[in-house]
This record gives sequence, structure tokens and C-alpha cells, in this order.
Amino acid sequence: MSNFIVRSLLAVSFTVAMVAAPRAVSAGELDCTAGCAELFQGAYFVTVDQQSTGTGVIDSFVRISGNQDQVDGHNTSGRPLKNDENNSPQFTRDLQLKNVPLVTLDLAGTANDGQYYEFLLDINQEGNDPLLALSQVRICTALTGGQTQTDGCPGTLKYVMDTAPTDDYVKLDYNLNSGSGSGDLFMYIPVATLGTNLESFVYLYSQFGTPEFIDSPDDKHTYGNNDGFEEWAVRRCENITLVCSGQNLPQVPEPASVILLGLGLVGVSAAVRKRRAA
Repeated sequence: MSNFIVRSLLAVSFTVAMVAAPRAVSAGELDCTAGCAELFQGAYFVTVDQQSTGTGVIDSFVRISGNQDQVDGHNTSGRPLKNDENNSPQFTRDLQLKNVPLVTLDLAGTANDGQYYEFLLDINQEGNDPLLALSQVRICTALTGGQTQTDGCPGTLKYVMDTAPTDDYVKLDYNLNSGSGSGDLFMYIPVATLGTNLESFVYLYSQFGTPEFIDSPDDKHTYGNNDGFEEWAVRRCENITLVCSGQNLPQVPEPASVILLGLGLVGVSAAVRKRRAA
């Protein structure tokens, strides 16, 4: 990417204002069951405040589901799939970096202020057993799409969440938000981590639920998959005043819009019980 384009993106991408400095979590469990806005393992994780994931608002790029506690997979247009991905090309497909929202986060003046790529996660669990562990995230980039890999992502590994021996994971509560299709977690990855080759293909591998989480010798938790699918998506920038690096840049939103989005990202609203996915 030319320096001119980089400077242009820096100039027009808007800042999401945070009301308090985020708490950095070094290792182990990031508990988002009551809402979170945390720096964790090189990324920024924020619970979603009623973010619609309906048609026209987001673009899904991988759905993961199965009948076992632990499920995993990555996005690709390649077939056959090798993990627990949904086979539909509508929900499991290639994704290029130019189609990932680019935002500037003002993390209350911390050293982690800067530009991030935004990914959105929507989970599904049973209402009476709502906890789910996001136990691995691996993001790779490659010059070609359609690649597949078992238990990992193809291409050049750029980001990892799950560093031995701490077995890092994010604990999520399906009941925290309003139902399937409302979104549950934003994951922000620094631009410096994934790079600025906008034509590169992004492969996001994730794993949910794993039997190795042990809080004590007598207290073993899996926080495993038990209902529906887990879905990663990107928001459509033209509809929500975000900047996609490879698209025509929209107008910067009015200050009130930025403030409302910032409050939503912090996840301070009261939890509303989720209804079970249809």
C-alpha cells in the first residue's frame, strides 16, 4: 500500500471514544460473562451492546457448528471443508483484508491507542447452559483464497490467542445479549499485526470449548458448544459509517453517533436474557 493511501486512511477513520481506560488481562481467562472491554493477548475484546447481525448489516464469513463440546474451523471458499464449518458458500467463504472494517480506538489515552481491524462474533448456546469458551483464535494471511487446513489456518500466521502453558480463553455468556442474530463480541486486531496488504486473504481460525480448562484439580470446566452455530462476520461499512480500507470512504459520523457507538462498545447496558435460537 502506498504511504499516501495509509495517510488517507489514518485521516478519515474515526475514533471510538472509550469512557474509561481498559484493563489489560495478561493470561488465562478473560471473563466477558458480565460484559468486558479488555486488552487480552494482543487484541481488544469488547462485548456487543445489541449489535444487529441481520441481512444488510453484516457479511458472515464463517459458521462453525457440530454435535460435540468442542468445535473449530476457519473461513474459506475451498471445498471440501476439513473442520466443523458450515458448507454453504453464503456463510463460509473467502475474506480479503480490504473488506474488513478499519477503526481507530481511543483507549482512554493508553499506549494501545491506534488503528484496528474489526471482527464480530455471534454465538449460540442453550439458555439454561449459556457459557461458552472461545478457546483459540489464529489469524493467517495469504496471497490466494480457497485454501483449507485442519485444526489451524492456512497462510502466514499473524495472530494467536491461546499461548501455552496458560491456555488463554474468552468466557462468553449467551444470555448476556438479546438473542441469536444480535452479536456478542467484537474482536479488534491491531493493523500492525495483520499488515496493510489490502488484497491479501484473511483466514480466521477459531475453536470453541475445550476439556483442558481446569480451575483447580477438582474443578474442571469445558464451557463447551451445546446449541446452534458460532458465526464470525464483518460489518458492512457503508451502512454503519465505518471505514473499510478497500471501499469508498463514507462521511465521518456526527459526534453524537460516535458517542453512542462508544457507549455500546463498552458494554455497560443491563444484560437482557437471550431467547434460544430458532
